[in-house]
Amino acid sequence: RDRIMYSPVGRFDTFPRSYFIDAVKGDAGEYVKLEALGDRLLAFKQDKLFIINIGAPNPASWFLEQIKDFSGCVHPAAVAKAEFGVMWANQYGFWLYEGQSTRNLTDGKISETTWGDFFTNGTIVGYNPKHKYAVIVSDCVMGAAGPDVFVYDFRTNTWSKAPGSLFSATTNGHIISNMIVDHDNNLTYGEQREKIA
Repeated sequence: RDRIMYSPVGRFDTFPRSYFIDAVKGDAGEYVKLEALGDRLLAFKQDKLFIINIGAPNPASWFLEQIKDFSGCVHPAAVAKAEFGVMWANQYGFWLYEGQSTRNLTDGKISETTWGDFFTNGTIVGYNPKHKYAVIVSDCVMGAAGPDVFVYDFRTNTWSKAPGSLFSATTNGHIISNMIVDHDNNLTYGEQREKIA
């Protein structure tokens, strides 16, 4: 789980032993999530983000472009893609990579204490392409109160908080899936509920 494997062109789900990327040797951390943006591969471990340039036609010419400390993620659903970049949440904030640079969108907008109280190992992220906003859910496994929710509007670069907006109080436990964009470009997710005994 600390090696990235890839398939030969036109041979899906085929992973020859020699088709791998070792971004860093000797790092015992496991990859949590991979996401592509243009000719960059973003490889997330828990504490670090590796940005790998895969633009060359020959894999031997691919190279590690950047290592970003404190920019990893702990949950694969904490990463989402938009038409203009890749976004993710971690204990240090909500991040955006647009192809050249990485920005923490909570800087100067949400205090470290507020974000620290909000973020959990179950924090997940989704993107609504119709209205260009990100939804950050504090925990995908919650009790009856439901998780806290932050919304970041990319059109206005503003934050809003929507506590208790995902669930009604009719159940005593919830588990929600990763968020996806459906065939009508709506942001959606699956939910498992427990009935009150």
